Amino acid sequence: MAQNAFKGFIVVCLLVWLLGDNAAQREVVRQQYEAEVPTVSDEDDEEGAEPPPVMLPKWCDIMPINIGNFSSHIFSYVTTALLAETYGKTACVSANKHNYMSWLFDSLPLKTVTLEEYQAIYDDISFKVQLGSKDVLGFPVADADLIILETVPIAVNLIESHRTQTVEMLKFADRYQNFVKAFFDPLVKKYGSDATFVGAHIRVTRDGGSVIEPGLIQKLMKEAMKWIIATSTSAGRLVFILSTDDDVWVKANLNFLSTMNVELTADHRDLLKGSDPLYFDFAILSSCQHSVGNNHGAMFFWTSFIAGGDVYMPFVIPGGSGVKSDMILQIERANLERYHNVDLSA
Repeated sequence: MAQNAFKGFIVVCLLVWLLGDNAAQREVVRQQYEAEVPTVSDEDDEEGAEPPPVMLPKWCDIMPINIGNFSSHIFSYVTTALLAETYGKTACVSANKHNYMSWLFDSLPLKTVTLEEYQAIYDDISFKVQLGSKDVLGFPVADADLIILETVPIAVNLIESHRTQTVEMLKFADRYQNFVKAFFDPLVKKYGSDATFVGAHIRVTRDGGSVIEPGLIQKLMKEAMKWIIATSTSAGRLVFILSTDDDVWVKANLNFLSTMNVELTADHRDLLKGSDPLYFDFAILSSCQHSVGNNHGAMFFWTSFIAGGDVYMPFVIPGGSGVKSDMILQIERANLERYHNVDLSA
């Protein structure tokens, strides 16, 4: 009976894991645990002592929670690893997070813990925990015994100052390196070996559900093209590699693309052979020389970061809140010259 109850508890933990991680769900797990897991053995009719405490891994100083989409997971994973190295701490991640990311990256350095260990560490909030914040610059990591990154940490300066280490950490698995080669080899033959490839990550649908105006995308791409040509040492053709959340809309509404060299990632998905299109687009955009985007999303940040060239984007998104995002404010504070503001307000 005790074994069945414990198995039931683990199933509940797994459901909480899959559905998300918030206070209400954690309370469900606690109640399920108290209701189904006996504090004494079934053979013992007498009132027993409290069950022994869960033994937490002594080497776990920093761990992120599992929240957000794939690209947001990269923020928490990388920040965890860099904070651990910077402050001489050790770090762990859940096996789920590791497995989620290892499909694309095969050089992930952090130790993993089981679901039960992870849940125990997360639930034991009284264990001298220092909660993280979106901007971890100045975060008192060195004074904390255990750090749990409660939010998706966006630490642009920390990441940029550890570029070589971070890019090595995010090395693509062989199968995706093969995808990249199979994608670009025909394009090099088509456009020439001196072509400059620019990854363009275009979101058609805004956060509020409205569709962006075609003219704004045209202005963004043409301004970026003008700047890249003016600063490029290559005489080759400029080719945009465009990834979007709605390729049908793009083909129907962005007529100006016919005047430019543009390749939609969606038109090359025959290379996938069953792999995830998100991972495919991520690897392709990350392999370009420069980056253009009309959003401040995590995917655009990471693909442009790994690509390593100049980044062209509006620092204030038209039709949005009208204010700069936390990411943009950090880019400005760090004075990162490879990020260029394309003003789309006019």
